[in-house]
Amino acid sequence: MFNNVWETWGVCSEEENDKKIIKILAPQLKKEDIKVEVLKNHLEVSAEKEGDFLTSFSHLIHIGDYDPSTIEASLEEGVLTIKIEKKEEAKPRSIKIKG
Repeated sequence: MFNNVWETWGVCSEEENDKKIIKILAPQLKKEDIKVEVLKNHLEVSAEKEGDFLTSFSHLIHIGDYDPSTIEASLEEGVLTIKIEKKEEAKPRSIKIKG
């Protein structure tokens, strides 16, 4: 899984079984530091933490074919994982040929 190289912003995404899985590097952040919001056809992930240095980032992800009501997010070992399922109408389907 995740054969992709992490992008410059520490974000990697992949589709698997009608689900988009997004992983974002978030070292030294706690779940309380991170905000995930749906904005129309986009998912905005942002974080801010104050300490010796101010750590902040914001990333906008297009989710047009995905159902925002299915979003799940978890934070483990410094990696934020977001899973979101495709909308039913966006899933592939077979067409029966008549005749």
